[in-house]
Amino acid sequence: MAAWGKAYEIVAIELSKAGPTAAVSQFHGSVLTSPESLALLRKMAEYSVKAHRLTATALVVMPEVEGALLAKSIFTPIYEGLVQFRIVQDLDAGMEFAQTCLDAA
Repeated sequence: MAAWGKAYEIVAIELSKAGPTAAVSQFHGSVLTSPESLALLRKMAEYSVKAHRLTATALVVMPEVEGALLAKSIFTPIYEGLVQFRIVQDLDAGMEFAQTCLDAA
């Protein structure tokens, strides 16, 4: 999670110069992770709202991804009340959600 956050930071700084941002993350393999990793994700999301003008997050979790049925219960506490948030099953749906949120921002 920390490595992903550092890579995201570089891109997010540049993108946020143009206006509000949205994130689309696609999971491969598994959505399962440690409580510490989820706590770090929440802190990174809070920071991104302030520093990168993050307004929405879409998580792409295809049915074959381990833990797909648990994704809602895992990630809703991370994003609820912070940004617009949706879990989708394909990248196009995630991109569409993100664009809709950006258009409304």
